[in-house]
Amino acid sequence: MTTSQDDRTTIITPNDGPIEAVFGEASPEQRVECFKQAGRSFVRSVPEDQWVAAEEQLGQLPLLRGKGCRHWCLYKADAPNEIISSLRTIRREVLIRDEQGIRQGTGYDIAMVATDAKYRGHGLASFLMRKVGEWADGPGAAPVTTLYTAVGPFYVKLGWELLPAPQVSFELPPGVSQDALQRKRGENQLLPTRLFGPDEMPDLCSRDIAQLRSQVEAYDLAPNTSLVTTLPIPEQLGWYQEMAKLQSLTWCEGREVKAVGAICEEADTWILWYQDLRNKELKIARVKPGYGDTDLAKQALVQLLSRAMEEALSWEGLLVKIAIWDPSSEVLGALEILGKELGFTPKSEMRDGVNQTSIRWAKAENRQTVFWPNEFYACN
Repeated sequence: MTTSQDDRTTIITPNDGPIEAVFGEASPEQRVECFKQAGRSFVRSVPEDQWVAAEEQLGQLPLLRGKGCRHWCLYKADAPNEIISSLRTIRREVLIRDEQGIRQGTGYDIAMVATDAKYRGHGLASFLMRKVGEWADGPGAAPVTTLYTAVGPFYVKLGWELLPAPQVSFELPPGVSQDALQRKRGENQLLPTRLFGPDEMPDLCSRDIAQLRSQVEAYDLAPNTSLVTTLPIPEQLGWYQEMAKLQSLTWCEGREVKAVGAICEEADTWILWYQDLRNKELKIARVKPGYGDTDLAKQALVQLLSRAMEEALSWEGLLVKIAIWDPSSEVLGALEILGKELGFTPKSEMRDGVNQTSIRWAKAENRQTVFWPNEFYACN
């Protein structure tokens, strides 16, 4: 592997002395070591061999296949398979609106930034992030890059903008059953809802993107401000469906994941969810609103969120919480109605210290940014 001097950095360690680290895109052998490093850093509850197997399986999905997901690392110059620091970039289809108009492009999300515990404190993650930024600005040709992080201020020093990260969540009320929710939903015949599975995803995503583009065009954007949104493409949402299947194999003997969301056709409104069994949360990945009649949308969301509660309850204690990122006023209104009816209080908060949204424009350009919508589907 040929590298330039700019791709190398040397650190002095108390036990091993000077170590020369080399930056590059991971080879197949190095990629496996990157999987292991990420597992040690982020998912200690899963055995290493299972984690590596899951990562290799996910790598065959349309979102990640080929160059959709790239692994980058710093490795020891004299031992290339010893990974010191690593991360991955995953493609994103984004829509941007600014003073130049509206356009679609391919950006990247950065995930799984990890450094071997023995070598932390030497600026290696900063070096790695700068080199990946150079790639994104050059061969990657990315107009924008995103990052969801627990250490947002660290990345601000590297040219990233830290954005607001609101969410609303609630614990499932102990006295509410699936039967009770079904009976209550049956009382509303004006806004019927139904579950849907993965086979409907492509059509729903196409409808969602078409309407979302119209909303981006109509958005009341302040002067000298850029708006960016990650498009809800089926490949992105399919990643979460596969993650739910893999987690089901680990925690509940491979129970089939059938429903991926619920829809109210009369209100042109639907929600998509992700069964995050590792964190015991049903995450609402996307709330596709019915643009226009806000009261109708709110009433439809009452029924759809009731469906989400039923889905969570069906996992028999494995999902105990529901969380929604970037909630709209209609979502908050629907939750207020449900909370009063069923005896729970939604908690609105900022995701400080976990999954904070950060964004980097090409060449670290400083822009006033609106990231909308910024829902869970945009994060890996």
